[in-house]
Amino acid sequence: MDFNLVQSYILKLPKIEELKDIPQIKILIEGYSERIVDEYLSKILEERHKKIVKSDVEEDLKKMDFSIDYYIKELKKGIEIEKGKSLKKVINCMGTIYSDYIGNRFYSKEVLDNFSKVFFEYTNMELDEENGKKTDIDSDFEKLLVQLFAQKNCLLVNNMGSAFYLLVDTIFKDKNIILSNSDWLYFSELKYGISDVIKNANGKIKIAGYLNDINIENYIELIEEKDDLCLYSEMFNGKKEFVSNVKEDEFQALKEKSKTVYITDKVYIETESNAIKKIGYDIKTVLEKKYDFYILELSKLGNFPPVGIIFADEESIEKMKKNFIYSLISLNKEMKVLLYFSIKLYLEKKVNKVWINETLAEDRVKDKNIKFIKNIEGKLFEKAEIELVETKQFSFFESMGDSKNENREFIKIYPLKKDVYEAEKELRVGYPIVLCWVVEDSLLLNIDLLKNEEIEILNKKLLEVL
Repeated sequence: MDFNLVQSYILKLPKIEELKDIPQIKILIEGYSERIVDEYLSKILEERHKKIVKSDVEEDLKKMDFSIDYYIKELKKGIEIEKGKSLKKVINCMGTIYSDYIGNRFYSKEVLDNFSKVFFEYTNMELDEENGKKTDIDSDFEKLLVQLFAQKNCLLVNNMGSAFYLLVDTIFKDKNIILSNSDWLYFSELKYGISDVIKNANGKIKIAGYLNDINIENYIELIEEKDDLCLYSEMFNGKKEFVSNVKEDEFQALKEKSKTVYITDKVYIETESNAIKKIGYDIKTVLEKKYDFYILELSKLGNFPPVGIIFADEESIEKMKKNFIYSLISLNKEMKVLLYFSIKLYLEKKVNKVWINETLAEDRVKDKNIKFIKNIEGKLFEKAEIELVETKQFSFFESMGDSKNENREFIKIYPLKKDVYEAEKELRVGYPIVLCWVVEDSLLLNIDLLKNEEIEILNKKLLEVL
């Protein structure tokens, strides 16, 4: 192919420095570092140069995309595939405390500091310094559990799904497991529904009643022997509003006719928050219920890792410990240490998700919102209108639904010069990431969960976008 023609196409290739001045690529430099972006841009340009030089016909070159968008797309693709996704901070203005995609587990800084010391430095975690001997974390761990659960027999495994599997496989293999349509749980850690867990553990699943009609007699009809298991659950991702269910006090009466198990992640260990009390249960009250077995998780409403806790009689606990499956699903050292320090911190200082309690103080929220508006409304003059509105968008979990959302003051921003959906996208895909709602042509922001430094970032981002 003609040399001059080849050169004319080579001249269409941009220089690296020109590409690095593009806003979208500047964002990638902030997220991944200039060295990595340089490396990938050089690779993309080199490949394009080779393709131009080696082409035999101009038709091939005419098909090449020389737009800036091409380089942005190829750079993003190369970095994310080979280097992995860069961890970026999210400014959460959606008012959802727990989210499946923006972080759903929180620990106090003190717990994480202690955890870091155990795995980054030499410590006396497993050393009896007085006698110069190795000590076992389990002995200290068991003492803490006794204080926490008041002498109850319990067994800890890596998640709730594993706890239920172990219970069925050990005690109820080949027995009837009776549940209602409201108990179709999904154990996200196992990526299995409850029916799959029961089948894999060789239990026999039976469904009591119908979607919109159930009574205690429906359970009794399915019980064949005293060693069958009737299940009752109360989970954040569980019951649907339209599914019928028996009253819990009626269900507890089934203990006279079969074994019973109660499964819930709606438990907490002491709290001052009325909002938490509305959606959860004190663990002491739960353990006073009349069930043979309990499977609980404390992480949703407390500062604890998401371990599955089985409460049962001593004989059943010993049987489960002897099941070879227990050795596969028992807590690894990292999880055990994290739980150890979480319990220790709670017992020493009664710290249990204090940040949620603070978050739900309504007077503090109102003051915070008013201060935010005073700081930004002058700068947004002629760009947007800003006001306070009350809405039910504030919630603990994405899966809770409107019926359990909290009434909350939100900041409503109506853009005057930009389409609201375009503004929301720029907030969401930029750096740092800002997540908020779009309602009635306005941005809806909840700053309740934001720290002071995050509010400063949000201010800057809004002024850039609007």
